[in-house]
Amino acid sequence: MVTMGGQALPVGSIVAFNTINNGQVEGQVVCFDPALKVLVIRNKDSVSKKPILRVFNMSSVSEIRLKSEPTNVQVIEELLSSCNFTGKKVHERISTSIALRSTELMPSDKISIHGQKAFLQLKKTIADTLWDGENIRVVGLILVKSPYNGDSVEIIKSEVRSDSDDSKARTALAQVRKILSKPFSSYEERQRPEFLQSTQIPV
Repeated sequence: MVTMGGQALPVGSIVAFNTINNGQVEGQVVCFDPALKVLVIRNKDSVSKKPILRVFNMSSVSEIRLKSEPTNVQVIEELLSSCNFTGKKVHERISTSIALRSTELMPSDKISIHGQKAFLQLKKTIADTLWDGENIRVVGLILVKSPYNGDSVEIIKSEVRSDSDDSKARTALAQVRKILSKPFSSYEERQRPEFLQSTQIPV
């Protein structure tokens, strides 16, 4: 059960709240992990209209309101059965999402502005871009070190175990160097907290 400002939000209840990016969300409470401060909401994708689970960091939401409570136990059972998830699966997916997002968070406030821009520019083009300490790892084969420019990019030789890996690494190396050679764009507009703010899981 979630509690916000003394108000109880039981599983199966309908809640509405604002996100840190001024978004408005309404959906059904599936579960809440107080240790992780994670709230799982079931609603519909705005485009496909298919049911999805959305995972929110409680520090990224505000003005949470209880719109209606579940009428009986059967409503809760139907909600959980329609999601095709057990409690264990939900927690596993939450943990996986948190682990993934943690690799996207800047590891230190000592990272230069240029390094932060480089990470965002690479992430925009190549999804498999993660922080590895104060370095940036791309597709598991490329490492970008400070000062985060084309000259500080290298292949991680220990990860190249086959001709296929070597070919992939060389292609990625050229792509990363090309990306870092271009001026960085719209950095200030994209500096918004995103950790678990809108992780979506199809159901």
